[in-house]
Amino acid sequence: MRDNFRDIEAIRDGSTWLEALPERLIERVCRGSGLPLRREGEFVLHWMTGGARGHEQPALDLAIEVANAHGLPVLSVQGLGAEVPFASDRHWAFVLQAAPGIQAECHERGVRYEFFLARDGRAETPLGALLRRSALTVVDEVPVPPIVDWANRLCGLGQRDGVRVPVVSVDTSCVVPMSLGPLEPSRAFKFRDKTAKLRKARLQQEWPEPRAEARAEAIQLPFERLPVEELTANPDRLETWIRSCPIDHTVAPVSDTRGSAQAGYERWEFFKKRMRHYAGTRNDPTKHGVSRMSGYLHHGQVSPFRLAREASALGGKGAEKYLDELLIWRELAWHWSYREPQVHSANAIPAWARESLERHRADERSRSLTFEAAERGRSGDELWDLCQTSLLRHGELHNNLRMTWGKALVEWSPRPEDAVRRLVDLNHRFALDGRDPSSYGGLYWCVGLFDRPFEPEHPVLGSIRARPTDEHRKRLRIDAYRSQVQRSIGGGDPKIAVVGAGLSGAICARVLVDHGLEVTVFDKGRGPGGRMSTRRMEGDDPASWSFDHGAQYFTARDPRFRRSVAQWIEARQVAPWRGRIVALEAGIEGPDPNPGPRYVGTPSMNAVVRHLHEDLSVRFETEVRGVSRDGERFGLVDSEGRDLGEFDLVLCAIPIPQASALLGELEPSFAERFEEHQVLPSICTMLALDGELDLGFDAAFVTDEVLSWVARNNSKPGRSSGGGDCFVLHSTGDWAKQVLELEPHHWISAMTEAFTRVVGRDLPASRHAAGHRWRYALPIRTDRSPSAFDRKLGLGLAGDGCTGGRVEGAFLSGQDLAGRVLRSLTLSAD
Repeated sequence: MRDNFRDIEAIRDGSTWLEALPERLIERVCRGSGLPLRREGEFVLHWMTGGARGHEQPALDLAIEVANAHGLPVLSVQGLGAEVPFASDRHWAFVLQAAPGIQAECHERGVRYEFFLARDGRAETPLGALLRRSALTVVDEVPVPPIVDWANRLCGLGQRDGVRVPVVSVDTSCVVPMSLGPLEPSRAFKFRDKTAKLRKARLQQEWPEPRAEARAEAIQLPFERLPVEELTANPDRLETWIRSCPIDHTVAPVSDTRGSAQAGYERWEFFKKRMRHYAGTRNDPTKHGVSRMSGYLHHGQVSPFRLAREASALGGKGAEKYLDELLIWRELAWHWSYREPQVHSANAIPAWARESLERHRADERSRSLTFEAAERGRSGDELWDLCQTSLLRHGELHNNLRMTWGKALVEWSPRPEDAVRRLVDLNHRFALDGRDPSSYGGLYWCVGLFDRPFEPEHPVLGSIRARPTDEHRKRLRIDAYRSQVQRSIGGGDPKIAVVGAGLSGAICARVLVDHGLEVTVFDKGRGPGGRMSTRRMEGDDPASWSFDHGAQYFTARDPRFRRSVAQWIEARQVAPWRGRIVALEAGIEGPDPNPGPRYVGTPSMNAVVRHLHEDLSVRFETEVRGVSRDGERFGLVDSEGRDLGEFDLVLCAIPIPQASALLGELEPSFAERFEEHQVLPSICTMLALDGELDLGFDAAFVTDEVLSWVARNNSKPGRSSGGGDCFVLHSTGDWAKQVLELEPHHWISAMTEAFTRVVGRDLPASRHAAGHRWRYALPIRTDRSPSAFDRKLGLGLAGDGCTGGRVEGAFLSGQDLAGRVLRSLTLSAD
């Protein structure tokens, strides 16, 4: 049983304020601290976590009833923090779109509603400060992590830090309150029978909506309120707010499923006209027979009580089947989540299913699928890939297909625990109804929850019910489903040019293509990489003489980048570099100034960028030298004046000086934004030595007039040196400025001499030496924004020049630009 879990009698103990409430509210209290009302409190606080609406909202009703009884105002606060798992543009847009409507509903009921948005990633939640000033804090019961863990900590807060404030969570989501349900809900038919009387007594229950009597305007807020009321007159504020949040910008908002009670009920009214056909059409995704209400139900923007009442009033087989889905299967998952202490773990599935999966742990998988390939819908199984594409682009997956999609993912995952993790991650990250008890119920059904064993056993799944994709495909009009899934995400279908095939350009193009957009990448180089490039020397064995002559390694500090690095490691495109790294100054060795994990591409630094370019349309050895505008479209030409095509958007992922030169005459106002950016050059010398040079370290940050860095390239995983050591030397920016236009042999000689001096020993003879100038390597002034985009002009810019020169910064900049493009298409789409 969960920590701090209280049954209703324990919560009532000492809570005289609770005894005076209507029974319809008392029975919905799920957990709490069991403390008396705090008489010195300024207000009753409703912290809106799941029931994001101002109507038929039991938690809000309870807060109002208590406040009225004690002459207090009601403050309802809704918040979004960047630390929430799976936080993305998609989820944030859906929540924020509903906020003005909630504010208006609360205002009508005398409740003050405010929104807290952690825009800079550092703002702490104001909940603690508000709780300490409240007489009572009421939260919506959402029995899945992380909300349930947070609610349990909140209920026990008074015992830990001396602040004795009563806290209760209230069921706002189930017709049959979770506190009254069976103790071990396991099968749908049992749940149906055990809750029949409770359900019948509440199905037609009306919801009186009390109005708060005391005014709340004078309450001083301990946070900067978000003026959500401005969205009504200025919808563009939504894009600005989302852009400012350090969340996943690669998951686009869903243009045809917008947040708000109004949008939800408009969809509901449309579905009610078709409900009589529900029983016969619900399992065919091409017949559009389902309600598509799950996102609105998950976020609490529509009342499940109203949906149940109105469906019941309609009657007929379609309504009966819909009510079975809404009140049995959906509420079974909620009641199960409420009683299950390990919802987010494979231990939550039945013991017989865990044992079955364990027996077949070593079974050969019919398909080997990395997590990254799964996320992008690249399994090679057409039906499964269409299912994943539906999730990725449109935020939804037809429930009948979700079962087939989930079981296939289990069969293709290396281990059972990987399967559960992938199921949860892919669904919660992309689905608008993700991180919901119903989601867990549906996902875990794929591994035996709410089901029974089936014989004979199958490979991998064992006695868990199988559901092969090829059998499902036979009963599906695959062409119709493909057309449905591959529809536009909104805002038309712009043709996009990305100039620059380095990391920023690659990830930007990758994200846009995965959302179904047409993108062409242009780069003047012979292959991908930009400054994550690898040079291969000519010689008897060219493969043995390779150098990472640009970026030397990368770190992963931002969780968004760490997630991608983990996927690249699984795909064997990246490996940790565990070389010994030191600091060198005046010949004296010091400790690593920046300790922590370092990573490199394998077998060369450009492996990551090459990997990202797979199945993209890329034109190498093509330098874009001219951009012109003809009406609303751009024309691109190369260095020979050849036509490269017409495009609706041009996104530059090249050094800022080059982008300014390319776009300066076309759109001076756009180029002028970056005039103050300054970038220092860097020079690289590559030495292939005829023998080993034992320095006692593998790389060093150097304090010197000439050198800033030296590294034994063959100390990195996947590199070889053909019998001798290969060293990469990087210059300082100031020295590079002085010698940039000299012939390479001048650099090589001077840097080799400096290398000998700083390490204090002679070098073996060089088998080969080469140099490379990077004209735009070290940004010394960066814009505060990680990218630039002007939808009206159709131009964008990304790159490490916007973020400070690190590989991670380049990656996040490219993602940021992709997100800005996606938001421009989906938030403004009709």
